[in-house]
Amino acid sequence: MKKPAKLMHMLLLLAISLAACQPPETPAAGEPPTPAPADTPIPADTPAPPPPTTIPIPDTLVVCLQREPDSLYLYNNPDGSAQHIWQAIYDGPIDNIGYQYEPVILEKLPNLLDGDASIQTITVNEGDLVVDYDGNVKKLTPGVHVRRSGCSEGDCAQEYSGGELQLDQLQATYRLQRGILWSDGEPLTAEDSVYSFELNADPATPGSKYAVERTQSYTAQDDLTVTWTGLPGFMDPNYALNFWSPAPRHQWEGISAAQLLSDPKSSQKPLGWGPYVIDTWNPGQMILSKNPNYFRRNQGLPKFEQLVIQFVGSNGNNNVAAVMSGECDILESVEDVDFVTLQELTITQRIKAVFGQKSTWEHIDFGINPAAYDDGYDPGDGDRPAIFDDKRTRQGIAFCLDRQQVMEQVTFGLSEVMNSYLPSQHPLYNFGSAQYGYSPADGIAFLEAAGWVLGEDGKRQSQEVANLPNGTPLVVNYLAMDTTRNRQILAILNSSAQVCGFELLLDLIPPEIYYLQGPEGRLFGRQFDLAQFTWRADNVPDCRSWTSAAIPGDAKMTIGEIHWLRKNLGSGADLEEAAFPYGWNGWNVSGYASAQFDAACREAQQNLPGQAGFAEKHSLVQQLFSEELPILPLFPHIQMAATRIDLCGFNLDPSAVSSLWNIEEYGIGILCP
Repeated sequence: MKKPAKLMHMLLLLAISLAACQPPETPAAGEPPTPAPADTPIPADTPAPPPPTTIPIPDTLVVCLQREPDSLYLYNNPDGSAQHIWQAIYDGPIDNIGYQYEPVILEKLPNLLDGDASIQTITVNEGDLVVDYDGNVKKLTPGVHVRRSGCSEGDCAQEYSGGELQLDQLQATYRLQRGILWSDGEPLTAEDSVYSFELNADPATPGSKYAVERTQSYTAQDDLTVTWTGLPGFMDPNYALNFWSPAPRHQWEGISAAQLLSDPKSSQKPLGWGPYVIDTWNPGQMILSKNPNYFRRNQGLPKFEQLVIQFVGSNGNNNVAAVMSGECDILESVEDVDFVTLQELTITQRIKAVFGQKSTWEHIDFGINPAAYDDGYDPGDGDRPAIFDDKRTRQGIAFCLDRQQVMEQVTFGLSEVMNSYLPSQHPLYNFGSAQYGYSPADGIAFLEAAGWVLGEDGKRQSQEVANLPNGTPLVVNYLAMDTTRNRQILAILNSSAQVCGFELLLDLIPPEIYYLQGPEGRLFGRQFDLAQFTWRADNVPDCRSWTSAAIPGDAKMTIGEIHWLRKNLGSGADLEEAAFPYGWNGWNVSGYASAQFDAACREAQQNLPGQAGFAEKHSLVQQLFSEELPILPLFPHIQMAATRIDLCGFNLDPSAVSSLWNIEEYGIGILCP
């Protein structure tokens, strides 16, 4: 739904009043940092577009993107810029809006409740391909752990010992809408989706084979119907997405998968079914025209005869100036722009700024069990004091840190303080989760209940805190990437921490080494007190980020060898099992381990969308998470774009793969509702 221009102007003014500039965002895990461009100030005399003497019907839309893609081929490791252009030449086939999947060229998405998705019980034998209990594709041999058929409560793992075995198998059926045509007029059929699957599966095609490897069959039942069948044991929570985006068999057949990586038919001017067709692509500019065979043409879509995509680079001020002068109708992303300038431009109605949350979010991990504890905790041997072992300490710190002020200063009040690993916009968010608003009084009460008392110097120190010598100071190192934004965050948090009598020590390291794998890397080597970094919220929440099996560590060690892990997992743990099954590739860097949380998360993950109890189980996990507090959520990142003031239909959705997800609905002036 579009937001009225007046409301957007008010939001922008509110945001700008909170800070003079926006520091760069921390890249998500695994992403290299983007150097800040050397912006050129927007010329003061940049003219606004002259008012028209008549009201002509606009026939061209100009979208400005920062980067030019290398290729538009679906299976050639496309970048974000290609994702934007795909919104024009394809439509769907499935959109992700508001953390929910929506069919575009399909009649509906398969659902277990409706019967077009189903779980069948089948018989497997030794040597058959299955998906084991940990989600890995394996040949069924004695000793392999699989999920028991029909199990969705408790521990569903069983060890295969030979002979026949009953396993569950998931199947989903998709039906295309009638009348979908390729832009050349040929019918789009289920066989085109099967052909796309075959291309994805070809060894010459780069990219992830995750879905292909877990597929037993993908077949067309008729011209409009395709059925996906997973390997036995693969209970995919995103089963509704197992429809391969169609590829034009009638045009590409005869071109090998290896050749398609560079063939102009696939990489430069791929055939689509969406609102626009590529006419020309020259360096710096792409020109597209309305698709006469678009399936929504009877709705008057798209509204423009021509779409021009300009690749303008990353100079933020120059790009905003291009919107002011009318060279760009939409600037897909605004970065590194002086907000005082934006305030002036907004007041004079020369641009319209559009804001939205992202699915990525910032958080602080407590170093509950560092790697140094794995061979036995001994503070006399230089091991870091077990500051965060008591959850009351973690809860007290959460109350003491002014996350609201961080959000208002860093995101200009356009985001939210998170209370869970899901934002409040998410349909599975638990509004009953424990909340830790800024409250020094509550924070002090929790800290003192845990044994942290004020010393003569006014700083908190331990007194009868479990596993800590009396007099241990509550001084905490704060690990983060060295960025302007993170320095701002730490300054706010440290100021509020001092009100509660403890201190955060800045521990910044260069972005290029922040995410190094353990044991050398500080973050994934579990060598920190507090650590700040980025996670992503998905449609189906993955609570496994905080399960004991996901802790990074030495893959050779067993649970029985690690005292703290053995204690936390209790008597039900198998002491001979690997303590860190993912080795140093694990991702639960806090070292948080709880048998109760593991069990609740396992039950949530064993339920699929459409099954009874799915939402309730995910709600329970969030409740445990907020009480145990292995990490302290901060805020979702924000995204910002700029458009001409009379453009309508453009909005930023947190889970959409592109900000141009509904490009066919954009209008200007007279073309707006």
